[in-house]
Amino acid sequence: MASVPRGNSAYASGPFRSREGLSSRSNTQSDQLQLRVDPIHGDLDEEIDGLHRKVSQLKNIAQEIESEARFQNGFLSKLVCDFLFLIASASC
Repeated sequence: MASVPRGNSAYASGPFRSREGLSSRSNTQSDQLQLRVDPIHGDLDEEIDGLHRKVSQLKNIAQEIESEARFQNGFLSKLVCDFLFLIASASC
């Protein structure tokens, strides 16, 4: 995470300017925060690669959760059918 030097004028050109090239501009009409990234001062390719790996990991986890949910849904459906079959055959 980028540090925000507030008292050192060598790095700061605004109240939220960081030496890595991020800055924010306050918007008086909403609570949104806008960031401007200065590609000269930051290594964006490494950051993008790291985020891509994390997104891939999350996608794999979501697929595993979906697979497990389908398996358990099928298992429960079969269990209900078997239970209903036992109840029906016991009452005959």
